[in-house]
Amino acid sequence: MPVIAYNYQIAPGEEHLSPLCFARLFGPRRTVTVRALVDSGATYTIFDTATAADVGIVLPPKVNDSIRFGRRIMAGRRVEVEMALRAFRWRAEVIFVQDWDYPYFLLGRSGVFNQFSEIAFVTAGDTPRVEFRYETLAKTRESPMAS
Repeated sequence: MPVIAYNYQIAPGEEHLSPLCFARLFGPRRTVTVRALVDSGATYTIFDTATAADVGIVLPPKVNDSIRFGRRIMAGRRVEVEMALRAFRWRAEVIFVQDWDYPYFLLGRSGVFNQFSEIAFVTAGDTPRVEFRYETLAKTRESPMAS
């Protein structure tokens, strides 16, 4: 089974290692690579509205969703986007929010975790890492047609 692995990193302004990775967000204008926390406690994937504008993603004019992050409730605009981790590319719903104050975005269960066979947080040993395990694309494309 193919694996995409990212070693834990220390986020800017933090002291401890975290399961951070580099996700690519594709838009009509350009593609950007962003730092994202792989968060099994997050239901949704969260990016900021400035990143959507940067890549040319058109957001709904009105708020169509909200998220709770800590004690804050943030208004959001949910849209389907194309994203990737290394060569693994897929479409996912992302909620874009204003005033995101963290040095990374969030990859949550909905839209990200369900794209992979397994996501493992490997903390034993000298190199803690997060692993995204998946079936090959050929198998994924063939399996719905086999019946």
